[in-house]
Amino acid sequence: MASDDGELGEFGRLYAEAERFTRQVANAQHPDARYDGTDETGTVTAVVDGDGRVRDLAVDRSWRQHLGVTELGSAVRGAVERALLARVAGFDAALSEELDAEPPPATDVTPLGDAVRTRLAAFAGAAPEDRVLAASELLAMLETIEQSLDHLSGQLTEQLSRPYTGRSRARHVTVSVTGAAELVGVEYDKRWLVNAHEVNIARETREALTAAYQAARGHGLQDLLADSPLGRAGPQVTVDPKELSRRLGLAPDPLEE
Repeated sequence: MASDDGELGEFGRLYAEAERFTRQVANAQHPDARYDGTDETGTVTAVVDGDGRVRDLAVDRSWRQHLGVTELGSAVRGAVERALLARVAGFDAALSEELDAEPPPATDVTPLGDAVRTRLAAFAGAAPEDRVLAASELLAMLETIEQSLDHLSGQLTEQLSRPYTGRSRARHVTVSVTGAAELVGVEYDKRWLVNAHEVNIARETREALTAAYQAARGHGLQDLLADSPLGRAGPQVTVDPKELSRRLGLAPDPLEE
C-alpha cells in the first residue's frame, strides 16, 4: 500500500523506525555482558556490567611498589573508567551488528491505512460532542506529558548527580556513587591499608560498592521516569499510532471489526 496518509502516515513510519531502533539498542545491551579495565599502573583491574556497575575488582599483590596509600582510590577509579570505555566500545560494536543484521522497514509501512484516512475525511462532519471528546482526550494526554517534563526537569540533574555512600562491613573502605551509578569517590582507612592484604582490600572495596549501589537504588533515570506523571499514566499515554487513532475516534475499535 502506498504511504499516502499524509502526516498520520509519516507518524506511523516514524513509529515503526523508532520501535525498530529501540529493539536493536535493547538487543545490543546484553544483560550478561562484562567489560574489564586496568589502571595505568596495571595493579587494579575492574569489571563492569552492561549497566556500568562494577561487578568485580582485583588488586595486584605488587600494588605498593607502584602506588602510595593515598593513591589507591584514584587507581580504582581509573580502572573503572577504562572498563566503562571498553563497555562503550563493546556496545558500539554490538549495535553496529544489530543495525547491519536488520534492514530498515519498508517505506510503505504504516499502521494507519485506509480506515483511518476514511475516518479523517468524515471527522469534520462528526457530531460536535464527538469532536469535543477527541479534543479532550488529546488535551489530557498533552497535559500529562507536559507535567512529566516539568516534573523530570526539576529532579533529573539533582537526583542523578547526588552522591550515595556505601561502606564495607569492617568500615575500612568508603565508596560514593551517583544516582546514575557513576563511581565518584573511593576512600580507604590509611592505617589499615598500610598492612592490609590485597585480597582483603579488593573484597572490602567490592562490599562498599555493593552498599553504595544499594543506597542509590530507586534514584536512577528509570525510577524517576516511573515516578513521573507520565510513568504513572502508563498505557493511558501511548505513542502507538493504532491505539492513539482508536482513542481519538479516528480508527475502529478492534472489537467492532
